Amino acid sequence: MPSGSFLARLGLDRPELRAWAMYDWANSAVQTTIITAVFPIYFVKVAGAGLAESGAVQRLATINTIALVITAIAGPILGAISDYSATKKRFIAAFMALGTLATGAMFLVNTGDLDLASWLFVAVLVGVSGSVVFYEALLPHIATPAEMDKVSTAGYALG
Repeated sequence: MPSGSFLARLGLDRPELRAWAMYDWANSAVQTTIITAVFPIYFVKVAGAGLAESGAVQRLATINTIALVITAIAGPILGAISDYSATKKRFIAAFMALGTLATGAMFLVNTGDLDLASWLFVAVLVGVSGSVVFYEALLPHIATPAEMDKVSTAGYALG
């Protein structure tokens, strides 16, 4: 590939660097669409239809907290295990599968299905947050120290 190519200027001239950046793109779609924009409204208005709006919002805040506490506790432990056993890709795949399956299962949530919606949202959040732990840990293995900033910036820009 010519050194002046567009991908080289982005820092994405190797397939593994492009794959890393594209994971950021895909992950950001879930975070902006499901986690931030669409599902919270659906959770409060549809799944939480049997509660006052303030009660449904409180439940959403609680399950967000639970999911992120799970990730905060498990992340460093699983990160150390993956560093020691060289299993980062397997952990990414497992957490990505959890998040993907839980996101897909959200079509099962109907009016008043607050418990199902809660469990699925926790699974989505743990899946997405957990996969990012291992995704970020891969960068030093695929990029040189001189490339890391450019590759990370390109991944962020795509996402």
